[in-house]
Amino acid sequence: MKKVFLVCAALLAVGAFTIISTTSCTRMKKQIEKDLSIVNGKPRRSFYTRCVSFDVPRFPLRYPFEMTKPIKEWLINVSELGQEDVIGSYGPIDRVYCDEKMIYAHNIAKPKGCNPDLPDFYVPERWFTIDLDRMHLELYSDSTDFYNHINEKAASQLRHPDFFYSAFDTNVFALPWIPDTVVW
Repeated sequence: MKKVFLVCAALLAVGAFTIISTTSCTRMKKQIEKDLSIVNGKPRRSFYTRCVSFDVPRFPLRYPFEMTKPIKEWLINVSELGQEDVIGSYGPIDRVYCDEKMIYAHNIAKPKGCNPDLPDFYVPERWFTIDLDRMHLELYSDSTDFYNHINEKAASQLRHPDFFYSAFDTNVFALPWIPDTVVW
C-alpha cells in the first residue's frame, strides 16, 4: 500500500510540475510575442526599452532595427530587410544617425586576417542608408557619394554609437528618433 501511495504521489508531483512548466513556458512565449508586436501599426514600448542581456550594450534605432555591441564593436542587424544580397549584421559601425525615414551609417573596414579562424575574411568599408519605408539598404561607393545623397541634418548628427548609447543608458527619451507614437 505504501508503494502504491508513493508511486501515486510521485506521478502527481511530476504531473503538477509538467502543468506548471507548460503554463509558464506558454505565458513566457505570449509575453515575448506581445513585447515584439505592433499595435495598430505602432511598435510596443518594449522594443525601445528592452535589454538584450546584461553584458551586451544595446540601443534602439527605429523599429525593427537596433545597435548591439556583443563583443567590442557596434553592429546593426539588417536581417529584417529581406533583401537577398543583405544578410546578418553590418559592422563595426563607427558613425550612425536615424530619423523617421532613414538610418544613416558607416562601417569601418577590417583587413584580411582580422579573424584568425577565417584568414580570407575581411570587412569592406561601407557607407549606407536604410530606407525605413521601403525597407531597403542602399550602399554608397565612398563618403562623398554618401554625403551627396543625405540631408544636412543627418550629416551633422552622425556620431559614434557610444555617444547615443550613453544618452540612451541615462534616459530612453534622450534619443531624438524615439517616436512619440510608441505604445507605452
